[in-house]
Amino acid sequence: MGWLHNVERGLENAVNTVFARAFRGEVEPIEIATRLTKELDAQAKLLNRDKRLVPNNFTVYLSTHDYDELAPMARAINDDIVPELRRHAGERHYVFNGPIRIDYECDPSLSVGRFRVSSESVATVAETGGAASTTAIKRAPLVLEVNGVRHPLLPPGFTIGRGSEADLRINDPGISRLHARVVVKQDAAGEVDVSVEDLGSTNGVIVNGQRVTNVALADGSRIEIGTDTRVNNGCVFISEGPGIFVGRSALIGPGVTVFDSDFHVVDARRRGTAPVPTGAVHIGDHVFIGAGAIVTKGVTIGDNAVVGAGAVGAYYGGRLAAAGHRVSFLVRRDYEVWRQHGLRVRSVQGDFTIRPVRAFRHAAEGTPVRWLHRVG
Repeated sequence: MGWLHNVERGLENAVNTVFARAFRGEVEPIEIATRLTKELDAQAKLLNRDKRLVPNNFTVYLSTHDYDELAPMARAINDDIVPELRRHAGERHYVFNGPIRIDYECDPSLSVGRFRVSSESVATVAETGGAASTTAIKRAPLVLEVNGVRHPLLPPGFTIGRGSEADLRINDPGISRLHARVVVKQDAAGEVDVSVEDLGSTNGVIVNGQRVTNVALADGSRIEIGTDTRVNNGCVFISEGPGIFVGRSALIGPGVTVFDSDFHVVDARRRGTAPVPTGAVHIGDHVFIGAGAIVTKGVTIGDNAVVGAGAVGAYYGGRLAAAGHRVSFLVRRDYEVWRQHGLRVRSVQGDFTIRPVRAFRHAAEGTPVRWLHRVG
């Protein structure tokens, strides 16, 4: 959750407190529906350029009085709220991890007319033919645990996916319809061998931190499927070219901009007629991109890479300066360090150092230049 949303929520809670104390009005179902709709917008996480993942589990905390009034009607209230949430999600291309669930809890610290909401995205799990019995689980020599639910590992095994054809269905948009197969074999001596096979899924199968196509499993093996990339508030992804591709477990800071096109050529006389330069953007697994960074067309950021905040301005500005251009750097912090030590860039394209650096605290300090980069 971004800092701005925290501020907005704090202000909203403060306003609710003032009005609740002044008027002592009871919470109305329409207020809950409105708050949950706002929660979807605030918590939407980017899956791809077309879809955003939103919470599907909500807990509404009410004062003792409001809880006593609304809890007996919870089912009827939810029957009205859930369709509204689905309509709102459909209009904005939001995706739920599973069925929408709304629970109500009593919080004695809340005054009448005031309530708060918590939410999370929870993938649901279902087995073809229903869940395994307790007896079947106890008799199985090995089990696979998914979201706290144990599934017996019995020959010949089972398939995992999001689609109805999978034996074990996990309602997660990051999981393919038929994602993986768990193969269970038992020899004459009763020894059990278990392996997992990727069935050509989009996001792959990770076992104990390594991406695999087919590997044997042991007691305690950890299987990861789906995606857990996190995109903060204020990010912009614009694709008019081959596409923007983001790997697993990436952390993308607030205000990051990514685009795979120049949108127009530099020469104004050829705009609208000349082909627009484009190039796919690939962001690898476990990548961290700091706040405010800009990722341009054709860039590939390798697995485990770190792109610090302000790194783009320093990198491209440094490249221009190294090529002999007159470049000024508008530095928001660490000004004295820049003036004393210059700019040092380490890159797979080659390391370089610029010293002295034309660094300024304010744009007005510098003389007119062709290139001005703000960094830091």
